[in-house]
Formats: sequence, C-alpha cells, structure tokens
Amino acid sequence: MTRGIAIVALAAVLACVGAAAWGQEADGAGEPPSAVPAEPLPDEMTSGRPPPAEPRSSVPPDMLRRLAGEADEVWRIAILASERARDRALLRFGDRVALTQADLGRRIDRLARSQGLEAPAVPTPEAARRIASLRGKPPAAVAATLTTAIRQSYPRILNDLQGWTAGPERAVADALLPSLREELVLAERLGNPALTGSSTAPR
Repeated sequence: MTRGIAIVALAAVLACVGAAAWGQEADGAGEPPSAVPAEPLPDEMTSGRPPPAEPRSSVPPDMLRRLAGEADEVWRIAILASERARDRALLRFGDRVALTQADLGRRIDRLARSQGLEAPAVPTPEAARRIASLRGKPPAAVAATLTTAIRQSYPRILNDLQGWTAGPERAVADALLPSLREELVLAERLGNPALTGSSTAPR
C-alpha cells in the first residue's frame, strides 16, 4: 500500500515537471527571433574577446552626409508618391525607389558609424519644407516631383558609388549600383506624369 502511494506521488511530480518544461518550450517557440538571446560564437566563448569591429570606411564625411540627405529626401518623395498613386505602375515604381533609398540610407549610416561618426541628421530643414509642400499637391504632381528628383540626384549618387572600389564601401556600391541604374532609366522613360499622364509609367 505504502509502495503504491509512493509510486503515484512520484508519477505526479514527474508529470508536473514535464508540464512545466513543455510550457516553457511552447512559450519560447512563440517569441520572435530577435527576442531570443543569441548564443556566443565559439571564439568569443573561449577567448572572452568582443567580436571584431566592422572595417573602417574611407569615404569623406561630407560625402556621407550629402548622400544620406539625398537618399532620405528621395525616399520620402517616393513614399508620398506611392501613397498617392492612382496608377498601379506608379505605385510599384514608388515602392521600388523607396526600398532602394531606404537600403542606401541604412548602408550610409553603417559606413558613418565605422568611422566613429554619428548618423547623418536627416531630413535637413530645407528638405523637410520641400516634402511638406508636396502634401497638398495632386498625385500626378507628386509623381512628377519623384521622377525629377531621381533624374537630378541619381547621376550624382551613381558617380559617387562608382568610385567606391575598395573597403566596406565597395560592397555598398556592388549592392546598389544595378538598382540605381535601372531606376534612373525608368524615371527617364516615365518623363513628367503631370504632363504626359500616368499611362506612360514604366512596367
């Protein structure tokens, strides 16, 4: 009798432990990857040294600030054009440009930090005023502003990135030059939507 009671008690304890462990595992499975602490790499575990710093960029700080400002302004115009678009092709074009410029902005920020610089402040007051002035304009005028901004800023951006042939900035150029070239061609093909109509938007 006593032995039977002990077996029943032991089984109950094991069941509680198993249920708790299962609950913890189930809870952990629902967390996003960013919420789960990353395990240290083997060399960090054995040496105690921090991970190596990112390679230092040699791009002049003035160029980084200018590129960050241009990327941010074109990104904001592209977002606005996409939100206001009444044509599916213009919507896709605005979304594409916004993604490219967001990627460029993030990469510029990383290059600046590799030099120990603070992230460039964007938008500039002048750019903020230009963006604010677009909010009351019709969709075709916003789309025309986007294509004009691309035709004006992309040649400068392309010229800068084509000179990045070494260091961490070369990876930025390799990643973005193809998209920038294609978007410049599409913007030139699109022309001025305020004058030609949205039916000429690139496919």
